[in-house]
Amino acid sequence: MFSSFSWTNYFLFVGILLIVYCVIICFLYYRKEMTKLFAPKRDALNEMVYAPVKEIADPTRLVHELVSELGVIIRNAAEDNTTHPELFFSIQQTVKNYLVLEPTEYKGKINQYISHELEIRKIPDLSMEEYDALWK
Repeated sequence: MFSSFSWTNYFLFVGILLIVYCVIICFLYYRKEMTKLFAPKRDALNEMVYAPVKEIADPTRLVHELVSELGVIIRNAAEDNTTHPELFFSIQQTVKNYLVLEPTEYKGKINQYISHELEIRKIPDLSMEEYDALWK
């Protein structure tokens, strides 16, 4: 009877049994992980992207980061005698990373900080249109 089975059939049968065994073990011991793997995923990324931002987690930390970056930019501009358009562009690119602060009360204080630093470094101040353009 066993002579009618070839080695290929034997390995195929053992392989199928091994796969069935692994699937049973996976579903018995790793049921939660398997359901997470095969269950349709909620579109969490779209929820995060399209959900409105209610509140900034820690706006003071963001303000401190922005102010320190702006201070370095203005200091370097004063040392390197950077032109006004180049300085404005670098400030604008830095502020663009912190646009989440625009609707807060910190926007005016950051603008005042920029104005004060420019005055200290004897660099011409930005115009009101430029301050408005920073936050767009």
